[in-house]
Amino acid sequence: MKKYFQGKDNDCLTAVLATMFQIDPAGIPFFFETKDPQANYEKWLFDMFGISIIAFDYDKGRPRIPKVYNKKYYCIGTLKHEAKKYSHAVVLCCDYTKEGTVVHIAHDPMADTCYSIDDLIGIEFLVGFKDELNKG
Repeated sequence: MKKYFQGKDNDCLTAVLATMFQIDPAGIPFFFETKDPQANYEKWLFDMFGISIIAFDYDKGRPRIPKVYNKKYYCIGTLKHEAKKYSHAVVLCCDYTKEGTVVHIAHDPMADTCYSIDDLIGIEFLVGFKDELNKG
């Protein structure tokens, strides 16, 4: 898997999406420059890939990570560090073990990072919706 890193614009989300989908970052809009970043991000995901986001707040005391037995999967993690003003996106790997689902950072698009898995505050699962399932 080719890993992309954020550029001088500090756009970690573009680097994460480019890494996850293995596409050229130049083809991904800078959502934070739009009037409604979240809505535009979700519309772009659906238009490009037919997928939507299921977002979870991550409670370190009671993490709720979906189990996919005998499989590991990737999702987007949102990190927040006390020393930083803004949150930060990374690629997470969730791996099912006998002890439960283990989550770790698979790729941090910030080359010189101060973030760790302890800074995790949210998880976005990207879920596909096929038109055949929606036909009535």
